Amino acid sequence: MPPPIEYDCKKILKAFKKEFACNGTLVDDEKLGQVIQLQGDQRAHISNFLIENGIEKSTIKVHGF
Repeated sequence: MPPPIEYDCKKILKAFKKEFACNGTLVDDEKLGQVIQLQGDQRAHISNFLIENGIEKSTIKVHGF
């Protein structure tokens, strides 16, 4: 099995903030690890952005849906 892919959350957050014209931050969660929090309801935009950029849909967890 290949090693897990590591992503730079700071770079991802910066791209989200620029693409969706919103503010955001990184938060450490006990269960989930590092979580990206964005201002406003960006769930659908983020999910589509990730899928369009090669992230497997089954690995995306959208809170509140």
